[in-house]
Amino acid sequence: MTVFEQAGSFDRALEIATFLERLEPEAVTHKRALAKLYARSSRWQDAFSLMQKIIREKSEPELKDLITFAESALMTQRVDMAISICQNILSQEKTNAKALILLGKAYREKGDIVKAIQHMEQVVASIPEDPQTWIYLARFWESTGQTDRAFEILRQGIL
Repeated sequence: MTVFEQAGSFDRALEIATFLERLEPEAVTHKRALAKLYARSSRWQDAFSLMQKIIREKSEPELKDLITFAESALMTQRVDMAISICQNILSQEKTNAKALILLGKAYREKGDIVKAIQHMEQVVASIPEDPQTWIYLARFWESTGQTDRAFEILRQGIL
């Protein structure tokens, strides 16, 4: 994280990262930093395009690149692609919490709330120590109108 990111000056951080990426276009680290800044500033299409380049250029992309790629795919309504990327990540690392959560969100985005809830219930059972899994499971239940169930999930996650 750059000094500008820490100060909340994403415009300045984006300006510098863009300059570095243009100065050294072959440097994956500059592309990666720029894509993450795009994601943090909700410029999802830009993040997706840049991550797609990184993934295509690398014979074996790093898991963190795949996570950013999956998230940007989901945020640009490429739900099936996000599901596929998450499944790829999980074939390498079965308990990757971020990929598991993104997969649940993708199922929900696809309109399959039952599958999203079932998936997140399995995630909570396998990695109960991650608070984000409980939060998303509760949100999914809340979206069905079952707020009592959502509160119960949150209580279970806290205790």
